[in-house]
Amino acid sequence: MVAALLGPAASAGSAGAPAESAPGPLPQAPLSPGGQSVPQCMSPASEGNARLSPGDALVASDTPAPGVDDWRRVALPGRGVHDIAFHPTDPRSAIVSTAGSDLGLMVTHDGGATWTQANHGLLDLEVLRLAREPGVPWTLYAAGVDRLWRSGDGGSHWDAVVLPRSPASRLSAMATSALLPGRVYLTTWESCRVTYVSSDGGATWLAYQGPELCSYAPLDSTLVASPRNPAVLYLARAHDRPEIYRSDDGGQTWRRLGNVAGGVNDLAIDPWNDDHVFAATWGFGVYETVDGGDTWRVASQGLPASGAGADVTAIWADARRHGVLYAAVAEAGVYRTVDGGSWWEPYITGMGGDVTVNRLGASPARPERLWAATSDGVWTRTLPLHVWLPAVLRP
Repeated sequence: MVAALLGPAASAGSAGAPAESAPGPLPQAPLSPGGQSVPQCMSPASEGNARLSPGDALVASDTPAPGVDDWRRVALPGRGVHDIAFHPTDPRSAIVSTAGSDLGLMVTHDGGATWTQANHGLLDLEVLRLAREPGVPWTLYAAGVDRLWRSGDGGSHWDAVVLPRSPASRLSAMATSALLPGRVYLTTWESCRVTYVSSDGGATWLAYQGPELCSYAPLDSTLVASPRNPAVLYLARAHDRPEIYRSDDGGQTWRRLGNVAGGVNDLAIDPWNDDHVFAATWGFGVYETVDGGDTWRVASQGLPASGAGADVTAIWADARRHGVLYAAVAEAGVYRTVDGGSWWEPYITGMGGDVTVNRLGASPARPERLWAATSDGVWTRTLPLHVWLPAVLRP
């Protein structure tokens, strides 16, 4: 049974291993209906009290009288959202994973105006992490606590991926290459010293021995791939461990980088420079490296208390504009920098600081619209087309 959700229109987001064999063609998952939309309606009284059961319809109300460029909630008021992934070429299509075991994945094909469930083939609706392959068709991966699924049709149908070690009680990290279709990376709790790499969408896996990379909590590690070089990966072990690693050979070997204070919630690689990385830390603000991780420095000026005690839950680098990043601080909202982290300014109008942001991102086809997966639904904000640098030096 499929539930449909409606929201207001969004018009106004180290040891090596044997060489890999050439991957074969990926099987295409069959298409199946993704659910039906119902006529749009509004019910402000339902905001913050979403209770879903199969077959129910949800209504999402917007924030009161937002400005043109303010944050707007477009879906799932009162519902936690773990992650979000975007169609590579269609700016209207996005998919989110929700908290709990009753709703699962929700997909929109009209920029957030309407949403439908996208769970056909999933055996567990608690999906913690989403990732997509580069290019079309819209190929997605959904990771649960101990399972991984793949969809070759944008979430209309999901097929289980046979994990390299099954059954696995906990996945630690999952990511895809930003440049190589079919390339998937996994780390798990059971094989803490192994990185699993697939070049054929999870049909086969290679195992590479290395340092301990796993996290205790499911999907608590952050694994990010360079948008410029398919060989470069960064991994932050967990939100409560100050350990960051780098691989320069696609996950075959790893080296431990310099320490940051506190654990790491998220990482953002500079789209122009693989050696320039930002770390969103648990309780110590934002850290930055310009030498590939050998050394790190605090980059938290402008954040609450200059980062002291600041739990930065998500960070995202704007691929259009050099030096522009967005960071989410627990209980303080979203902040923006236009000078590569030298100074941050509040960017919370319309959302407020009581919303915890779990993921920030934008569609590659419409990068001027920022999306946030939060503890209180899905939010969007249209970014300015031009960013003016401050005319005076910040303290």
